Amino acid sequence: MKPKGNAYRVLVMGYRQGLCDALSRLDIPYAVWTEKGVKSSRKMLHLHVQKFPRTRQQIADTLLVFAQTGPFSHVIAGSEAAVYCASVARRLLSARLSNNSVALRCNDKLHMKSYLSDRNIPMTDFVAGEKIEDGSSVIDNLGIPVVVKARHESGGRGIVLVKTSDDITRLAKRTRIMERFISAPEASVESFINNGEILFSSTTQYYLKKHINVVPALPDSIPQEALLELNKRVLTALKIKWGITHMEVYLSEKGILFGEIALRPPGGYIMELISKSYGFSSWDALLHMELDLPFTFPDSPTYYSAACIIHPGAGTVQQINNWNQVSSLPSVFKSKLKVTAGTRISERQGVGEDAGYLLLVNSEAKILAQEIEKVRQTLDFTMS
Repeated sequence: MKPKGNAYRVLVMGYRQGLCDALSRLDIPYAVWTEKGVKSSRKMLHLHVQKFPRTRQQIADTLLVFAQTGPFSHVIAGSEAAVYCASVARRLLSARLSNNSVALRCNDKLHMKSYLSDRNIPMTDFVAGEKIEDGSSVIDNLGIPVVVKARHESGGRGIVLVKTSDDITRLAKRTRIMERFISAPEASVESFINNGEILFSSTTQYYLKKHINVVPALPDSIPQEALLELNKRVLTALKIKWGITHMEVYLSEKGILFGEIALRPPGGYIMELISKSYGFSSWDALLHMELDLPFTFPDSPTYYSAACIIHPGAGTVQQINNWNQVSSLPSVFKSKLKVTAGTRISERQGVGEDAGYLLLVNSEAKILAQEIEKVRQTLDFTMS
């Protein structure tokens, strides 16, 4: 079903190109509030670049810049930082309403884990940073190293591993949460939801954490049914009404442990992999969930897809070896190298930062895995 563009007007908070392209395909006018500049704002009603505030008054003040381009029927969060801000904006703009408490639990790791732990969702032990007075007691409870996380960050940002009580005490702030370290494979589930019903779910295998994602997970690589069941329990407990969710887990020897959940589109090229594997536009699907429109999802995937995300580490690129060889592999359908010899690469702060990528697709899981390994063994960077 294609809506008439003049029936909708959308404020996108947290720019995502795929989402904006989907809005353009449906002829829906939209404005964007984002934290970083974008290459082109030609199709937007208005572009505003500013950090997302945390107070209602600051959000209300900033929304005044969109007064001439409204009224808005919907507000859609495209990034983690925008989730809570978008929930407040929906009320201020009288757009389709979401529950502020749900947005907070999906954006604040402490609220999230406290709430779900009380509802018997299995997870690693944790403690609020503001409650820590003695770092040694944290080590007694959580062991070492201790994982220190920023409560409102995502994508691997704001994570520090500490091994001493002095460091724990120094980092003990109300903006942080501390967790027991666990060494285990990781995976995620992406779900499309509307009117409180899970309409579609897909699993993502973290083939190589922060570097290689596979959608759906390769056969026998993860406990699929148990993972989907835990996902259902979490979404039911959180009472999420619509949108897309991205739940990360640890596949520990003791069973699946909840990591965290986000109420926004995932990164790591997962949206593109879902589209390729299942044969539908994941961005169009998300837009239909947000606008409360029907969407037909497939029952099963046709292909396996993978994203090989390239980041050779901090330093200066001296030479890139065998890029042409890996980018011409039969399964590669899209590739991009963002650096050349002489490029200075900074230390990676989050999984959204990369020096390039290779996207692969194949109907045979075995062949896809073989080509992933060829990329790992062949592509090489000489750094200084």
